[in-house]
Amino acid sequence: MAIPTPTADLSHELISSRRIEGTPVYNQAGERLGEVHSVMLDKRSGQAAYVVMATSWFLGGTARVVPLEWNKFDYSADRRGYVVTLARDEIDRYPAMALNEADRPVAEAAAR
Repeated sequence: MAIPTPTADLSHELISSRRIEGTPVYNQAGERLGEVHSVMLDKRSGQAAYVVMATSWFLGGTARVVPLEWNKFDYSADRRGYVVTLARDEIDRYPAMALNEADRPVAEAAAR
């Protein structure tokens, strides 16, 4: 069986997941909404399922993370970050999650 040989990504269309984490996230008006905490991948297909975004605002004194669909993110070279087509009030309607001791997203009730 032949071992696949990756080709060089000369056009820089690929990115390491480590470089995505911490990348700023903005809305279309340029307001910083937070940053990418992690990207969740489907184990079998390898496709990005959703992004866990750490918000830049707090509710009840604690930081929140919110799962957002990967297809809502568009990379902006000008902003050196991702732009989403959602406003802050729309993101507030998404189910909030907290981070457990292992830095994994869990339902807020489970984190308490």
